[in-house]
Amino acid sequence: MSIDMILPNATQLQYLANIPGDTLDMTSEPEIQTQTITSTKAKIPSSEKAGRQVMIIKNLDEIRQIRVGGTSITTKKGFLLEPQSSVKILLNPESPEDVWGVAVGAEVKVEVIEL
Repeated sequence: MSIDMILPNATQLQYLANIPGDTLDMTSEPEIQTQTITSTKAKIPSSEKAGRQVMIIKNLDEIRQIRVGGTSITTKKGFLLEPQSSVKILLNPESPEDVWGVAVGAEVKVEVIEL
């Protein structure tokens, strides 16, 4: 008889439920970059880590916003990342997608962490 699915037991489920949303998974060496985003759409990061599963983008600016998303983002369309805030993006390492950013106003520095 083959096993189609292995389900976690009650202890494992409780462990998963107790992990806070801002937990950093260090099962692989993180790649950390700082990048300047302008009003021209740019790939974030400019060169990605192979096999990445999670990307965290932090807006380092104190007053300016950026937009993050797929190739169709503009200064008015996309996920709005407020000053000094961050977003966690889950990625499929089997078929990586490009993430793009554009500054809403003047250029903005971001920190990008890939795991």
